[in-house]
Amino acid sequence: MRLSEEAVDWDPLPPPTRIASDYIEMGYLLVLGAVGAIVNLIAFTNLNERPSVARRDRLLVLKQHMNYSDMMVIFLYTTSRVCWLTIYTWNGGDVLCKFVKFGQALSFQISSNVVVVIAVDRALSVLVPLRGCRTAAVARVHGLLIGAWVTAVALSLPQMFVWKVFEPFPNWPQCSGIWEISRWQLSLENKQNTTIYYAFTAERIYNIYHIVVIFWLPLALITLCYATVIVWLWKRRSTVSSPSSVSTYAGHVGLSTSRSPACSSVRFAVVTEETRGSSNYKLATTRPFRTRSTSCSRRQAMRVSCALVVAYVLCWLPYNSLVLWQLIDPVGYSAQIESKMYFINGLIVVNSVVNPFLYETFRKQIDHRTFDQKK
Repeated sequence: MRLSEEAVDWDPLPPPTRIASDYIEMGYLLVLGAVGAIVNLIAFTNLNERPSVARRDRLLVLKQHMNYSDMMVIFLYTTSRVCWLTIYTWNGGDVLCKFVKFGQALSFQISSNVVVVIAVDRALSVLVPLRGCRTAAVARVHGLLIGAWVTAVALSLPQMFVWKVFEPFPNWPQCSGIWEISRWQLSLENKQNTTIYYAFTAERIYNIYHIVVIFWLPLALITLCYATVIVWLWKRRSTVSSPSSVSTYAGHVGLSTSRSPACSSVRFAVVTEETRGSSNYKLATTRPFRTRSTSCSRRQAMRVSCALVVAYVLCWLPYNSLVLWQLIDPVGYSAQIESKMYFINGLIVVNSVVNPFLYETFRKQIDHRTFDQKK
């Protein structure tokens, strides 16, 4: 139900009632909300069961913040949406209206921002590696995440000024956008019995801004980061394959016999014929587990990062593409497609349900392989 799509007559009309799509939306949101709450709370417990590990594992920190953003989508957006569909009025007052809409925008914004941070971290780990220094790598991730949260809050603040409580019908308050309220009032003043599709320029600009900062700009940054990684790896492949560059590549991936001045972790040498008879050979061969474990962790980190990004794009792209089409070409946009957008919007909630399966599967794979290597 949208006020801008209701036929407006000068005579008093009864408030709109629920339609079939409202019941369908309520049903699948209840299912997604219940499943999402369970899996995200389990993931939250698992990810926070060893706080000391988070101080030296940047991927764990990233998964924790992904989990926080997923729970915001489940508990803020899904819960508030189901509540509104259930009672079909807004009884929370003007202040709660503004904060709920701000919280909904914040949950989507931080979800995108965390995926961007994952992509940026992958790119920086290749372009600017902190060789063997886990503490510095975790500190860098914390800095990126602080920036992500601050940016998400700042970009969501306009919601506080765009939404307010309005009563289009007696005793039927709604949390509505200011432009939707203006269209409703304009329809009453004109005494028109017609459907109003007029969109104010300011509204269109704001809606474009909203979807750009929540999805399209993050998507562009994610694409840029992973394109940079692919290009870098492609160029390095020929260099690494040459014998003279083995030591250079080893230094990049963290295989060295020296200790970093800022880090306490030992890094190991690549064993070649020249080093087999030296003291480095003993160091490199006495701890093969750590070298294999590090390599396995890096491969798995890239896999889970790519899986999270792919799930994000697949779940968010359909709805945001249709919204962009609607804003750019409202004439060519079909009203029949509009009636089905509520279902496509549910894919964003699906993303928050799927994510815990992706990074929890990764964690179990790492734990399993580490156990096998230790035996």
